[in-house]
Amino acid sequence: MLPKIFVGNTKERNVFLKLHDLSENYTLSVDAAETNIAEFREWVTFCQNVLDDVGVYSAVIWNAEKLSLECQAVLLKPLEEKKAATKFFLLAQKETDLLPTILS
Repeated sequence: MLPKIFVGNTKERNVFLKLHDLSENYTLSVDAAETNIAEFREWVTFCQNVLDDVGVYSAVIWNAEKLSLECQAVLLKPLEEKKAATKFFLLAQKETDLLPTILS
């Protein structure tokens, strides 16, 4: 399954989760505006382990356009190699701020 990229307001997080039938209890999320490269690497590694083992969780990146280029590069491999049941959601105000390789 390819990552789902949503463009628009990311402030109403509970509304987004409800619209996409995602439970807060089964959602691993990070706010790109509040993370650095070390924290993001740790979050991605944790997500890979949990998502691969359990399969009922979804990974959500709020404000994805605010990820640094280094963080976006860290995200490429997990997006390419994830299992079919794994769900990644990237929410961004501006899609053009994401790397073209993430969008493709």
